[in-house]
Amino acid sequence: MSKLAGHYKKMATHGWPHTAHDEIMSKFVSSFIPAHQNYWAEVEVYYGAETRRVDIVIENENEAYILVEVKSEPNEVDKAIGQVLEYRVLFGETYGVSKRKISAGIACPSFHSFDQ
Repeated sequence: MSKLAGHYKKMATHGWPHTAHDEIMSKFVSSFIPAHQNYWAEVEVYYGAETRRVDIVIENENEAYILVEVKSEPNEVDKAIGQVLEYRVLFGETYGVSKRKISAGIACPSFHSFDQ
């Protein structure tokens, strides 16, 4: 059973998206994540007393995870690389998941069109 089951819900479809960032997340989910796949949005990870959020977490059938950081502009990708690598460590520590079971990625529509 997923370590996230019961803690986070899939993205709401009603009234969403609200921001450009949310719109990119919505397009990523609808374009790249099969309907049967488990995924969550805005998953909290902890760095001491500080709470940070992973944009999208995808879980496969082997309870391995892909963390996706979403950026709207190419000039944000450098920052995203550092964030998603840090989130990989924090996700493992927060949820007791081995780093070998956690992959990381970045979604930026300026580098790839979700409409292709």
